Amino acid sequence: MSHRVLRWPVERRLGLLLQTPAHRVLRVLQVTQAQWVAADAMASAHPMPVPRARPARAEALAA
Repeated sequence: MSHRVLRWPVERRLGLLLQTPAHRVLRVLQVTQAQWVAADAMASAHPMPVPRARPARAEALAA
């Protein structure tokens, strides 16, 4: 039977951890999700106006 030595993770400064590629990916996902939530909230609070039909080109020139 082999004897295993438990090792604690290496202590690192928070600033260093926040610069890891994994943290960057996580931050991009969080910001993207927040922007989608904000866009959904804005859309429900201010519905998009229904576009009006444009007059035909011949009618516009005659008027």
